[in-house]
Amino acid sequence: MVEKKYKTLDALNHAWWSAFWSHTYTDWEQIHSPSPRGEDELHGLKLDWKRFVSEQLQDFCREEIRAVKTYSDLPVTTNMMMYFSPLDYDKWAEELDVISWDSYPSWHTKEDEVPIAVWAAFMHNQMRGFQKKPFLMMESTPSLVNWDEENNVKRPGMNYLSSMQAIALGSDSVLYFQWRKSRGSSEKFHGAVVDHDASEKNRVFQEVAWIGKDLEKLSSQILSTCNRAKVAIIMDWENWWALSDAQAISRKFDYTEELLKYYRVFWEKGIEVDIISMDRELLDYQLVVAPTLYLHKKEYIHKVEAYVEAGGIYVTTYWSGVVNETDLCFIGERPHERLLGLSVDEIDVGNEYFPNTFSYKDGVYKAGVLREVVTLQTAKPLGTYLQDYNVNTPAITENAYGKGKAYYVVVQPDLEFLKEFLGDVIEEANVEANLTETLPYGVTVSKRSGKEQKDDVYFLQNFNRHPVKMVLNECYTNLITDEILTGSIKLQTYQCIVMQKK
Repeated sequence: MVEKKYKTLDALNHAWWSAFWSHTYTDWEQIHSPSPRGEDELHGLKLDWKRFVSEQLQDFCREEIRAVKTYSDLPVTTNMMMYFSPLDYDKWAEELDVISWDSYPSWHTKEDEVPIAVWAAFMHNQMRGFQKKPFLMMESTPSLVNWDEENNVKRPGMNYLSSMQAIALGSDSVLYFQWRKSRGSSEKFHGAVVDHDASEKNRVFQEVAWIGKDLEKLSSQILSTCNRAKVAIIMDWENWWALSDAQAISRKFDYTEELLKYYRVFWEKGIEVDIISMDRELLDYQLVVAPTLYLHKKEYIHKVEAYVEAGGIYVTTYWSGVVNETDLCFIGERPHERLLGLSVDEIDVGNEYFPNTFSYKDGVYKAGVLREVVTLQTAKPLGTYLQDYNVNTPAITENAYGKGKAYYVVVQPDLEFLKEFLGDVIEEANVEANLTETLPYGVTVSKRSGKEQKDDVYFLQNFNRHPVKMVLNECYTNLITDEILTGSIKLQTYQCIVMQKK
């Protein structure tokens, strides 16, 4: 692979910067996979190895697809998994007729269900975003798993709610592992539709039957719809791989947690989001958010510049645009600095001995461990550091570029700040919430859009462990009960109401 890619050893040695620590290659036969017992510090080697592993497995998948297609014209899929780093699912999606995945959120492991609900929603959004069409939830459990740290049974209503969450975010199926519990072996206590008692009367079986009955009633309204997002969050596997080797910050940083923090703002507002890679098109979106996009692929910034110049709103953050596709640091200007209207001088990894805060509008917010220092060119500051050596330097910036704007979050923020800041950006980008601008805590709404507005289906979901009251500004029909909903309504614990505008 690498010989085909780089052509010459000189090109490979440059791309991997192998002269550092005297690791220059003089023969292709010297190149081996990274290993703690061999070479494990050449970041370019490790990045190309991860590409190679993913591509080899993808090629094997391609061969299996060819074999199947020889004898069948049925659609082909494979069951993807949660946050699975070894395989670049975005590239795998190109091989598959239908996207499917195994959904196993760890419900009831925290006092607050919202973080788990946000995680599950992010994953559903990502699966839908691969092809921008409905996917299949290939596996879920109706009750519990047997392999997690805490194997909690889903409380009454949660299986219904989590199943409807998948449908709400683009799945055209609710499928279970497993139909009947095994009598023995490692997953004999993994949840199933039919338990060891072989009874139709137990709670789990009855809840599954309830879901099936409701989905049968909803199928005619849902199967011709799909979520249509006007917001995209960039989540890129190659960036993830490169960040895992960024030794200056890797011990204090989790890429997936950072993505979820930004995504949660949109979830709480009931705004549809596509999770896409750097390779995808941007022009269909009103707002694109790219947290910690450390690695910039060659053509990416030109795509972003064209997007913003045409009127798009782009938000990116600290620790972005640092390295190229072979994990070499950019020298001089970073690729996105012209778009952002600034230059990045340095990044600090703070701790409790050097606390810092920053301003935004009338608020003061806590600075996280990652804090860059920037010099403005054409950008203007929207907030500044309030302490330490970088006091009064920009913490949040805005730069007009063509018909659009590019924002830079210079400092790692908390969720409180992101709600305020992204709320303002959402308003500027003219992104509309699915139902109302303000939802009760723990409540979200998803919309599967039909060919016409009257065909849109709304899923109002309550992930709280208690009932919640809220106000509907318009009149809706509950598609399950045919009840008319308007004004003040009450959502029961773990309830999902599926409805259309009347």
